[in-house]
Amino acid sequence: MSKLDRLKAHFWRWGWWRTLYFIVMRVAARYLGIEVFVVRVRATAETSSENPCTLPGVTFREATIDELLDFVASPEVLLDHKFVNDAIGRGDLAFGAVRDGSMLAYLWRSTSTAPHNRDCWIKVTPPYSYSYNSFTTPEFRGQRIVPGLLLFSDNEMMKKGYTHRAGIVATSNFASLAMGKHLGSKIIGRVGYIKWFNRIRFFRSRSVAEVGFKLLPSPGKRDR
Repeated sequence: MSKLDRLKAHFWRWGWWRTLYFIVMRVAARYLGIEVFVVRVRATAETSSENPCTLPGVTFREATIDELLDFVASPEVLLDHKFVNDAIGRGDLAFGAVRDGSMLAYLWRSTSTAPHNRDCWIKVTPPYSYSYNSFTTPEFRGQRIVPGLLLFSDNEMMKKGYTHRAGIVATSNFASLAMGKHLGSKIIGRVGYIKWFNRIRFFRSRSVAEVGFKLLPSPGKRDR
């Protein structure tokens, strides 16, 4: 699908105003180095035990490092051995969706710091954990596997004392914003940054600062 076709599809799904905003934010990110995200939180005690996954036979569990390393051997999986080992070394937890002994999807949770993109990392403090880097193998997409993983991991994190889930999504990512609203997440504010050459200036809403959520420069990057 060409860029024009994708833009047309975006217009028919989201309307002209949101499509215009999407274009403006893409231009701002590419040429001005400006990225803006909303911060969403949810009390994990409010998480339903009902599984929203529509694919029969799928079970959820905390993934082992061996399962993850086997999974990343597939070229379609957006992970590598270094990422897995580094994340486990930081204390992050991975949750997997399994069917007939094979992993179909994964989701990571962090209780300290975790990478977001090339420019920044995210830091959370208790009682918040951060949900990031989910992936479903292409042939099983559209079955609501990741929402099921998200709710399952909420319950597991609550058992460990992390009573709230936090996450961020770009203000122009309307599909993810809609999914978060459907799953009961509440937007509490915004975070973002302005990148100028190799320097990054971060900003966040007061309400975001009050819960200890912040962006950090990626290792090797400079902020100001």
